[in-house]
Amino acid sequence: MRALRFARTGSLENLGVETMDRPVPRAGEVLVRVQAAAINPSDVKNVLGKMELTTVPRTPGRDFAGVVEQGPSEWIGRPVFGTGGDLGFRRDGSHAEYLAVPVEAVLDRPEGL
Repeated sequence: MRALRFARTGSLENLGVETMDRPVPRAGEVLVRVQAAAINPSDVKNVLGKMELTTVPRTPGRDFAGVVEQGPSEWIGRPVFGTGGDLGFRRDGSHAEYLAVPVEAVLDRPEGL
């Protein structure tokens, strides 16, 4: 899959598109095929090195919408959206084609979103 990545902080020029393996969801997680991902101020601050807890290399991004492709059977195929936690800081975030997150991090996406 393709993902926006950075290996060091300090400049937005450190961002680049890389090819990497799809994440494998662990127990209690879902794999979301990302259809939309927002860029919010914390994503920019993260790449610039303003977020102390960030580990690198990292895929930024906290907010997303997509469709669940793997995980508990009741979630597969459901359109979802989500945000938060340590996404983009200590675990890879939403600026990628796929994202593995805890089931608690997703909600059913309203019609039209």
